[in-house]
Amino acid sequence: MVVEARLAERIGITSPGLSERIGVTLLELGLPVQIPPDLSPDDIIHTVQYDKKMHSGIIHFTLPVNIGEVRVGVEVENLDLAFEEV
Repeated sequence: MVVEARLAERIGITSPGLSERIGVTLLELGLPVQIPPDLSPDDIIHTVQYDKKMHSGIIHFTLPVNIGEVRVGVEVENLDLAFEEV
């Protein structure tokens, strides 16, 4: 969820800070907020390319706009944006 919120921030679907708000809430609930170190962004991107949401070479995400609000079918061509460090 945090990575998807970060992606939404970087492509302008949501305002900056949403990924941080989601991350804080998940941490308070004892849930993980980071990708495990043994799982590389390249491995994730490779796997996503076989996801059922992939159409015509473009992945379609459901991304957060705000807490409790999402946008469905967002086309994302550059998944590297989700993994870039701030």
